[in-house]
Amino acid sequence: MFKYLIFIIVFTYSFISFSGQEEHLNKLKNSLLCENCDFSSLDLSKVNLAHYILTGSNFNDSKLIKSIFQRANLSNSSFKNTTAINAKFQGAKLDNVIFNEGKFTASNFVGASLSESQFFGVDLRGADFQAVEMLNVTINESNFKAVNFTGMNSQNTKIINTDLENANLSGTTLIAVDFSGSNLKNVKFNGSILNKSNFEDVTLFGAEFINSDISNVSFINVNFQGVVFENVIICGKRIIGKIEAKSFLDNLVTKESPDRINLLESLACE
Repeated sequence: MFKYLIFIIVFTYSFISFSGQEEHLNKLKNSLLCENCDFSSLDLSKVNLAHYILTGSNFNDSKLIKSIFQRANLSNSSFKNTTAINAKFQGAKLDNVIFNEGKFTASNFVGASLSESQFFGVDLRGADFQAVEMLNVTINESNFKAVNFTGMNSQNTKIINTDLENANLSGTTLIAVDFSGSNLKNVKFNGSILNKSNFEDVTLFGAEFINSDISNVSFINVNFQGVVFENVIICGKRIIGKIEAKSFLDNLVTKESPDRINLLESLACE
C-alpha cells in the first residue's frame, strides 16, 4: 500500500511538472514574455528565442545547441549542467545568472551583459566574449581556453583557478580583477588597462603585455620566463621598449637601457 501511494505521488508530481513545462512552452508560441519559466531537461536546440524576456527561468539540464537568444533578457536564470554548444547570446542580458558545470563551447556572447553572474566548472572553450560587460562576476575552475575577450569591461571580478590559455584579452578594461591561480599561458593583454588586478600564483609563460597599463598590479609568486612587457604604462608613465623582468619587486631592466637597474621598485602608485 505504501509503495502504491509513493507511486501515485511521484506520478502526480511528474504529470504536474510536465504540464507546467507544456504551459511554459505554449507561452513561447504566443508571447515574447515567459518569466520564471521551467525549461529544465528540455531539448530547445535550434529554437529562436531572440528578444524574449525569460528572466528567472530554469534551463538546468537542458539542450540549447545552436539556439538563438540574441538580445533576450535571461537575467536571474539558471544554467546548471546545460549543453549550449554554438548558441547565440549576442547582446543578451545575463545578469545574476548561474552557470554551473555546463558546456557552452563556441557560443557567441558578443556585447552581452553578465554582471553579478557566476561560472563554476563551465566549459566555454572557443567562445566569443567580445565587448561584454562583466562587473562583480565570479569565475572558478572553468575552461576559457582560446576565448576572445577583446574590448571587455570587467571590474571587481574573480577569475580564479581557471584555464585561459591562448585567450585574447587585448583592449580590455580589467579593474581590480583577480586572476589568482589561473593558467594565463600565451594570453594577450595588449593595450589593456589592468589597474589593481591580481596575478598571484598564475602561469604567465608566453603572455604579452604590450602598451598595457599595469599600475598597481600585483605579481606575487609569478615566473616571468617567456613573458613580454613592452611600452607598458606604470603610474601614468610609459616605459619605452621591452622589459626583462626578473622580479617586479626587485629589478626592472630594459634592453635599451641595461644600466637602469631598479627602474621601478614597485608597481604601486601614490
